[in-house]
This record gives sequence, structure tokens and C-alpha cells, in this order.
Amino acid sequence: MRIYNVTDPFRIAVKQSGGNVLLTWPTNIVCRVQAQTNPLSLGIGNNWSQIAAGTNQMQVTPLSGGGFFDWFLISQFFAEFYFPSLADEIQFPHGIGCGLSQTLVQRGWLCFTPEVCQLCNSERATADDGFVGPQCWSQVRFIRPPFCDRCGLPFQGDLTTTFECTNCREMKLHFSSARSAVVAKTVVLEAIHRFKYSRALWFEPFLADLLNREATPVLRGANWDFIVPVPLHPLNQREREFNQAEILAQHLSVATKHPVECKLLQRITPTATPDQAKA
Repeated sequence: MRIYNVTDPFRIAVKQSGGNVLLTWPTNIVCRVQAQTNPLSLGIGNNWSQIAAGTNQMQVTPLSGGGFFDWFLISQFFAEFYFPSLADEIQFPHGIGCGLSQTLVQRGWLCFTPEVCQLCNSERATADDGFVGPQCWSQVRFIRPPFCDRCGLPFQGDLTTTFECTNCREMKLHFSSARSAVVAKTVVLEAIHRFKYSRALWFEPFLADLLNREATPVLRGANWDFIVPVPLHPLNQREREFNQAEILAQHLSVATKHPVECKLLQRITPTATPDQAKA
């Protein structure tokens, strides 16, 4: 299915224009563009507005206090198409008092986020930090020995030899070992949940950094074939619009030089979100 006539490479250019952001794209596109702008507290909603046909540019005014800008294309056949790399040019530092994550731009989202920690809202943090400030970072607890050699569950004490915990010895497990980078509590747990279920995509650099710090020294140079992210069921994928495991796996792939393979596993049963589990 062709959704545009290829006379030039498809690009959406994003650049600063005064106190606003200007998006432009080739005039040969035959799709329609829909977009929305929301405050951070709302994230991505259903308040889509359609850009007039024949228009090849739009101007966005960031909300005071920061917010989301999201767009996608709808073809003439009314099928939705999401492009993984929409942005060609980005010239938007911090000139209007907010941070712009280039990672989000390249996924089709613009996130106008004030340079403040998005966990405590009280200390300075930038897009490169994943909008997590130093004080919140200090609450991160990396997992260190002693821990179960099979499941990686940390234990307290002066154990100096490898061991398997009682749960692992009593269960029939279908893996040789599992490891976690950090203890999933406090700021880490909040960032993970907001990233997965509330589209708080600005936490991506923070979470990728946690994974890379611990996994890269173990995987780099070792004889591994692939990095395989845990897949989502198609229903969950459509609802969430992205797989957080795949996103973080791409960061790990760059650091370790091991390829990502997303087609080796398939999830056949949909899982409930925390809100659905409570219902």
C-alpha cells in the first residue's frame, strides 16, 4: 500500500521558530496529519485535531510548565501509520525554558518538559538525565552480592559462596539464570510504571542507563547470539503503542554490539495492566 508518492526522501523537519516549534514536511505527502498538545499530567489523550489537507507545516506553542506534543499520519485509506524516525532536523536547545528529548522526537513524539525532575518536581534535571534529578538518583539501589545464583534475588548477610534460594530449588524453572540491575522500589518503580503505562517516555534515558551500567560489562565481548526483548501481546501492543523492553534492548544492543531479535518469541496470552488487575 503506497501512502505517498516518493519524489523526495520522507522527512519531517523540526526546528525552533521564535518561542515556538515549527514542523514541516514534503508537499508530495498524500496523508493527513493529526496532532495533539496536552499537559504532562494528562500525557497522550484522545483530543486529536486534524491538520488541513494540503498543508505541509504546523507551528506548536509549548504549554507553560511543559507538556506533550504528539502527531501521526493517516493515509487516504484511513489506516494509521506510525513512522519510527519522523524527525530529520532538530534545532531546539533550551531557549524557551524547557527541555526537548531528541529520542522522543525520533519516535514521533515531542515532549516539552521543564528542566525539573519529573519524580520529585523540586530539583533540576535535563532530557539527557531522563528528567531524574541527583537526589532521586541517589535513591537507586543496584543489586550486589549476595544474591541467588539462579533468580538473582538479593539476600542480606555475609554469604561469600554461590547459592540457590529455597524458591528456586523447589520450582521447575526453564532458565539458567536471571539478573536485575536494580531493586524495583521507590523512584525506580515509579519511573518504570509511568514509562510503561502512562507513556512517560522522557524516562527512557534514565532506565536505559540503569540497564546498561549493569548488563553491558557482563554481555560485552561474550559469545551471545541475540538480545531478545520480552514481547507484548498484540492487544497490549496496540493499547500501549510501544514495547518498553524492545526500546531498552536497542540501547543495550548499541552498547554491547549484540543484535536485537524481536521475532524469536511470541506472547500468546494478553496480560492485564495494574488498573485492569484491580478491576
